[in-house]
Amino acid sequence: MCGIAGFYGFEEKALLKRMADIISHRGPDGEGYYTNRNVMLASRRLSIIDLATGDQPIFNEDKSIAIVYNGEIYNFQELRRDLERKGHRFYTNTDTEAIVHSYEEYGIECLKSFNGMFAFALYDDNKKQLLLARDRCGVKPLYYALLKGNSLLFASEIKSILQHPEVKREVDLDALNQYIRLRYVPGKKTMFKGINKLLPGHCLIASKKNIKIGKYWELDIDVNEEIDENYAIGKLRSTMQNAVKLQMISDVPIGSFLSGGLDTSAIVAFASKVSDKPINTFCMGFGESTDEFEYARAVADKFKTSHKELVVKFNLFDEFPKMIWHMDMPKRNLYPYLVYKEVAKHIKVIHSGMGGDELLGGYVHRYDYMDCIAGRKKSNNSQLPYNKIFSKEEYNDKIAKIRKARNPAEAYSFITSADAGFDSKQLKGIYSEKLKGKINSSVSGEFEDYFKEKGANPVEQAFYAEFNVKMPNDFLAVEDSMSMANSVEARVPFLDNNLIDFCFSLPARLKIRDGSGKYILRKMVSGVLPKKISKRKKWGFATTTHSLYKSELRDIAQNMLPNGVLACKKYISRTFIEKVLKEKVSEKNTQNYNLLWNLVAFEIWHKIYINPSKFQKPDLSMSSFLK
Repeated sequence: MCGIAGFYGFEEKALLKRMADIISHRGPDGEGYYTNRNVMLASRRLSIIDLATGDQPIFNEDKSIAIVYNGEIYNFQELRRDLERKGHRFYTNTDTEAIVHSYEEYGIECLKSFNGMFAFALYDDNKKQLLLARDRCGVKPLYYALLKGNSLLFASEIKSILQHPEVKREVDLDALNQYIRLRYVPGKKTMFKGINKLLPGHCLIASKKNIKIGKYWELDIDVNEEIDENYAIGKLRSTMQNAVKLQMISDVPIGSFLSGGLDTSAIVAFASKVSDKPINTFCMGFGESTDEFEYARAVADKFKTSHKELVVKFNLFDEFPKMIWHMDMPKRNLYPYLVYKEVAKHIKVIHSGMGGDELLGGYVHRYDYMDCIAGRKKSNNSQLPYNKIFSKEEYNDKIAKIRKARNPAEAYSFITSADAGFDSKQLKGIYSEKLKGKINSSVSGEFEDYFKEKGANPVEQAFYAEFNVKMPNDFLAVEDSMSMANSVEARVPFLDNNLIDFCFSLPARLKIRDGSGKYILRKMVSGVLPKKISKRKKWGFATTTHSLYKSELRDIAQNMLPNGVLACKKYISRTFIEKVLKEKVSEKNTQNYNLLWNLVAFEIWHKIYINPSKFQKPDLSMSSFLK
């Protein structure tokens, strides 16, 4: 696990060093560099596998191929055995070297054989070309910027790319609208005009002739409607068992989050089965009645784990500018930073339950909406989001608005915007006169490709959209940046290749039933987990943070927004800001709460990244952002 950076098409050692140094938190255990005429690569290493000989860059036998790499290839031992039979000689025990020899043997087709999370830069001196690649799901990030003369910069974090003086720090207006409406920026865009993400399942090849970007993997909806429930339970059990076992490989102690929810509890159950010593488990709390210690303790006791209950004692707003700095983007759901800050005191590698909701139907209220707009289900208030925050009237009002959509993709964009706390009516008049006509307020285009699968019902199409759009650009982006900010590797067993393929073959009836999601997972762990866990409703940190910070948020927004960057730079209408600040924020009226979070986050991000004449790490104390 590392941070990587570099460029193609020019040479500048001082720039390469700056790019590596500014992401040293991703790899505090070492650094390494590679230079070859117009190619320069850098790595910051967090040592997890092969602590003695795993320093990067890693080479093939004659050093004609070099790689810097961030991630873990969990099936590397199987790949290595195959490659050694074909005559390849290894000089380390790392998974990194398996990538080098796989490329040497199979070319870019090797990408299809990797089961893991990764972003890497590999230079082939024989072909004089640079290969950038990112894992199927987008667990690990990779950003790039194209320069004049067929040159490019790349890095694990945008702040590395900003070390080049020719890279402009300019707000992308379409990305601003996406962020406002969705709370994240989907697709290849970032908040910086001209800096892009390499998309999940994609690779980029840079040569003297050109720069090509292509897709090497795509998730297909291949639902087997005839699948037997008992077979599905057994297959899910064996596939998940193998996934967890693969992701237990480490040369340093490894642990698991244990929230007391279904996903992390299932991972702990399987990890305990394959481990010859007690699993290290961690439950996080904020010292509120919403803490999940009771549920986690029941699982820890059952599987006799080495369990720790960690109470987050930091103030979210005191740390918020630091979170924005590490995210490189305005974002509100960055509280995992506080969680990883505590975990880092105890362990270096940890399993997360990320991906369980997207694979197995965890966001039941969204699917309820899709069924309603498809006419398959009447709007009867049967399943409301977040423990019935919406009243029956509010719920039916949302259904009425969503049914006005022209197609399923637009309907889903309305749903996910509403899930972020907004609809078109609430955001009317948000942009300044300066931006009128320059922003396309619709975000449905980001979802259209995922609602074209023939024969798939609207709920299955929603699964597809969430996996491809929201999961990598929202949840996984936060998970990576907040864990690596604290030099912790977060692994995601649910996003194992084989588990993904199997879960997307399951029909919706095996994921959603009786108003609850993850039906097949609940059936699988029935009798394995304590009953109160297998039957427990979904809960999340978002509910807790809303309870803790709604009053402080109003005070900070009142101080920061009326005469801040948003208003003065004329992105957002000052009249709109003043109107929102006058309205109440309550647990039953979350729209203003969500909107204020978004605006405050953008205000802080802009002051860090766009305002300074020269980009460098600023004073990140909250007081420096207040009057």
